[in-house]
Amino acid sequence: MQCQLLSFMSRGCSLNDSWAAARVTIQDIGSIGELLAAIATIATLIYLAAQIRQNTQMLRANSATVHTTSSNAIATILAQDAELCELYFRGLAGTFAFAAGQQKQFEMLLGVHMNHLQQNCELEDHGLLSQNLVTEFDAQVSWLCGQPGFTEYWKEWSATHSPAMRERVARAQDTEK
Repeated sequence: MQCQLLSFMSRGCSLNDSWAAARVTIQDIGSIGELLAAIATIATLIYLAAQIRQNTQMLRANSATVHTTSSNAIATILAQDAELCELYFRGLAGTFAFAAGQQKQFEMLLGVHMNHLQQNCELEDHGLLSQNLVTEFDAQVSWLCGQPGFTEYWKEWSATHSPAMRERVARAQDTEK
């Protein structure tokens, strides 16, 4: 009894049949190739899915690092210069009579803070910011929106920020009302 390679086992050929007697056609070899290609494709897709998952986790971890680094930079600026710190917080309170150049200095410092928050907004839009950091981000925006000095800053500088950030601030301002 002669069996083709692919139908050898399905037809119940015995192990006593000679492999040498089996006829393998080009079509049989093509079928084996297609089967191997399908298996390789599935293995590749599984590998790519694992790589994408790992890459997403790395991006989220990097986003948390960027957030922390940016927050620390602002805190460091304020902690290292008592006059600048006072300028910043009195400016936010709206109770500070600025000397020459101090208004712009305050606006630039607040701009650095807002750029940090805008960066968080971008990270959140891409799903790269954890819920804890989003909550912290919302709290900072809400706190700033409650400051009279921020309101004045925002009237002048809001156009320099992204639409998503302007929307975030508008929601926080509506909540403050």
